[in-house]
Amino acid sequence: MLKDDKVIIFGAVLLWDGINRPEEMDGEKGGLKFNVKCAIPNTAPEVQELQALGTKELNEGQFRGKFPAGGHWVSKAVDPTKYEGSLPTHVEFTAVTYQYFESSFLSANNQPLKREQMANLLYPGCIVDVIVSARSYDNKSKGVGLWLNGLRVVDSSRPKLPGCGGVDAAKMFGAPAGPNGEKTFPHPPSAAGGPPPAAGGPPPAAGGPPPAAGGPPMPPGVQPAPDFLNPPARQMTAKCAGHTYAQMLAAGWTDALLIQHGMMLGEDVPF
Repeated sequence: MLKDDKVIIFGAVLLWDGINRPEEMDGEKGGLKFNVKCAIPNTAPEVQELQALGTKELNEGQFRGKFPAGGHWVSKAVDPTKYEGSLPTHVEFTAVTYQYFESSFLSANNQPLKREQMANLLYPGCIVDVIVSARSYDNKSKGVGLWLNGLRVVDSSRPKLPGCGGVDAAKMFGAPAGPNGEKTFPHPPSAAGGPPPAAGGPPPAAGGPPPAAGGPPMPPGVQPAPDFLNPPARQMTAKCAGHTYAQMLAAGWTDALLIQHGMMLGEDVPF
């Protein structure tokens, strides 16, 4: 529902809870950054409304209709291999705010929620309604992102989304048990004949198979957006020493670890 340059999105699946896990901001002002990542079916009318909202901001905001190279966009297709394939035809988006106003965070019966109350209500897989607006940004990264204006927790009785928090990490990483029953984790690809790096460390410069051609197919029913709405979904940094995203995943790395170690630019809107 488009209303006053905002989109009201009903029945979104929460993928990431950055309300209970806010990010501490750097700089003189400091403070916290709250965000949520959600998904909606690609047939939902809000998908087109988000595109319209982002396009309006792109044309009228600081970029004046020219999408920046390597920029982020307001939404993208969910990788159909994520979440154990439970969201094969969904679109995901991230919305950010720097302040927690109780009047903007509501229970299912529209009662304001304190931050401490949210800890028992938000988790990957719960259902929320959100109000978002578009905002251009150009700092550490750039693009057109979404501002979180309000959130309502609709259903906190759903099962947790597979492949998110609370899962068996060893199972997700494909880690076998060690000789004493402890879990061992895979490492990034190493140079031919060389030892693997320490767990969690960066990969060496050489080695690894060539990257696979192409990327995952578009989910059924989703039409590719114009080129200027399709910035690269994942950008690897020099710290990956030439290894591709697919190679890093095959070696047991996750998006969160790649971003944490500076090997990939963050997927979420970092403004």
